[in-house]
Amino acid sequence: MLDSYEKDYMTGWFGVPGDMSGRSSSKIHIVNKGDYSTICGTPMSDRHLFQFNATGVYMPYVECKHCISKINKIIEGNKA
Repeated sequence: MLDSYEKDYMTGWFGVPGDMSGRSSSKIHIVNKGDYSTICGTPMSDRHLFQFNATGVYMPYVECKHCISKINKIIEGNKA
């Protein structure tokens, strides 16, 4: 079962359709489910589309250190 904070997030990355080189792909981030914005604030261009990896927060996949830091603060805030 997902913790209460996890229902609002997804784990995934952003890529440009048709770019098979992978050079325009992002790291794996934690995003807000509503608008697919990264919780770390990294902006993505309009060309980038979100690619789903996991429902909620799946830490073994997350590559963005800023997202890791931010979600750890959110988790700690929910424990208080």
